[in-house]
Amino acid sequence: MAYGRRPTVRLSDLELFVAAVECATFDDAATRMGCHQSTVTNAVIRLETWLHFPLLSGDRPRELLPTGEEFLPIARQTIQLLNGARKDPTIVPPPPPHISGSDIKI
Repeated sequence: MAYGRRPTVRLSDLELFVAAVECATFDDAATRMGCHQSTVTNAVIRLETWLHFPLLSGDRPRELLPTGEEFLPIARQTIQLLNGARKDPTIVPPPPPHISGSDIKI
């Protein structure tokens, strides 16, 4: 897989990836999400390009690769946090503290 310039990743890309994992086929995921199969394919490709690693096998039926298994809970948590932030902006946890170079001891 060739990785070029990072595309913009959308919340819908994460939602479509999760649907693709949970459904038997990309067609089923598209039906569930109310879009075309190509929209699911493009969302997964966008995520893989952005992440610089593959998530699903190229074979049919598509299966989660180890990297996809690791990313799936991150995708689900991100969806939950972003949807929660829409409803109540106070639920988003604060960012981690900044670590500067002077804090690192070698």
